[in-house]
Amino acid sequence: MKYRITTESGIFLNDRFIYKGTAVQDWDIQLFGGIMMPYSYSKGYRLLITCCNNPHTDFTGYNFFDQLSELLNKPSEKLEIILNSELNYLTVKNQDEILSVWNETKEQIVDNFGTGEDIVAVMEEREMALKNISDEMMDSLLHHICILSFGKRKKSQMNIPSVLSIENQVLVEPIRMNGKQENPVIYTGEGRLRDKSQAKKQYNELLQGVIENAKFNYAYDLSIEYSYRADSLFMEKAVTKIKEQASEKYYYEQTILFEKLKEEEHE
Repeated sequence: MKYRITTESGIFLNDRFIYKGTAVQDWDIQLFGGIMMPYSYSKGYRLLITCCNNPHTDFTGYNFFDQLSELLNKPSEKLEIILNSELNYLTVKNQDEILSVWNETKEQIVDNFGTGEDIVAVMEEREMALKNISDEMMDSLLHHICILSFGKRKKSQMNIPSVLSIENQVLVEPIRMNGKQENPVIYTGEGRLRDKSQAKKQYNELLQGVIENAKFNYAYDLSIEYSYRADSLFMEKAVTKIKEQASEKYYYEQTILFEKLKEEEHE
């Protein structure tokens, strides 16, 4: 099945946009059952995800960032994921291939962008993520939305990087709010910061003088709504909405739309 993923994001300060962006990419998603799990006698699923194109953004003048992102994402363009029957544990089967592509890609990054301190730091962070890619997938928002669509399990969990608090994580636990046979299937969840005191300190130091009468008041809300055709395992559409706020005057909003494509639309 082929899907178009449209991500719209915005950061608001004093009720005005200080950042607004849209990114669009296409995925090909295949799921196979009856797969033997590694080191186990139980059966699970094989999930193949192919990124058909690099995310297209509505920015202009960001060629440096776009070119670097394209190279950083190249090793994981094709993922072969083995999932258990509950869809709450996974391993990336083609990790060796991914790391091999990464070793080639590192040379391209150095050739194009040099070995400055910032570039080296980005490369080291990406290499660590690829070496731990099985763990990274469960906390990747787009991949999590995809995986959760098949199992419709009652509860899930992921750690998402905070947008408003530098180097902070948000623990989110989406809970299914209705029966898994209902249509649409709806999840909602609130997020908890790993280090709330750090976020409050950053807010007070950087923004207290800019925002009047708006004390730090952190909140994180997520909702996912899946729509299906009758008797189909694959979603027709998934709409995810996120709001992260540091205060009533400083907040981030994101909408992610998975929408199944007709064959002619993809081509």
